[in-house]
Amino acid sequence: MILVTGGAGNVGSEVVKKLLQKGQNVRCLLRETSSRELLRDLDVEIAVGDLRDRDSVFAACRGVEAVVSVAYISLAQHLLEAITHFNIPRVVFLGSTGIYTKLPSTSARTKRDLEAVITSGDTHYTILRATMIYGNRRDRNIFRLLRFLKKSPVAPVFARGRALIQPVHIGDVVSALVTVLETPATIGKTYDIGGATVLSYRDLLKIAARALGRKVFCLPLPLGPAKIAVAVLGKLVPRFNIRTEQAARLVEDKNVDITPARRDFGYDPLTFEEGVTRQVALCREKGLL
Repeated sequence: MILVTGGAGNVGSEVVKKLLQKGQNVRCLLRETSSRELLRDLDVEIAVGDLRDRDSVFAACRGVEAVVSVAYISLAQHLLEAITHFNIPRVVFLGSTGIYTKLPSTSARTKRDLEAVITSGDTHYTILRATMIYGNRRDRNIFRLLRFLKKSPVAPVFARGRALIQPVHIGDVVSALVTVLETPATIGKTYDIGGATVLSYRDLLKIAARALGRKVFCLPLPLGPAKIAVAVLGKLVPRFNIRTEQAARLVEDKNVDITPARRDFGYDPLTFEEGVTRQVALCREKGLL
């Protein structure tokens, strides 16, 4: 039995499907209020609970042989305790390359602290730090950008759009999580996983527009006013999900070295052009673009 946390989400549900295809028995720890839509018709066992609740986490971990933690790594404290208590022999965590930011960030600091706890313990862990994940209608980055580019021939860029970025396709993230689970050579190691190509944000816009069969004009804007606008909108607009730290990171390079992942477990990701072309085709098939 393999426990998957975050199994109701975009990446987690795809991990569940991949494990089931490999003949694994899967249990998902889900909150009572979590949507089951992405797990519909899948042969999975549901453990109702919350990563913040120690008792429910311990109950979910009883009898499992491995854990794939796709939920926020910053919520993994009780999970780590349960893994140690039950002596679970294998655990894979999905983290974020956002921890590399040089900007003040509470979320990045929390993730770094939890990673330090994981790596200093006795668990047979592997941590995969993913860059920006994209690839279907549920990603909160490139899909939104594609919908914007379909309507607008002009896109704003900050610092002339020169900041480097390395988006990773959801299929590559899912394959990596399942592969390292089965690869003993990755135990006790941490890997950065991004796409095959490093590109500027300006080039990303052009490639995304080309996948739609369109052209885009990049409009340079100063970052300062954008940060102020984001802060104001965050207070005035309900469900406005962009934070000022995210706006500031638009001018920060976010590329990583995927060489260790290629070497140790054969990681071979898509280029952004390949990935976004697949995403456009998928979303058009669903009538979303």
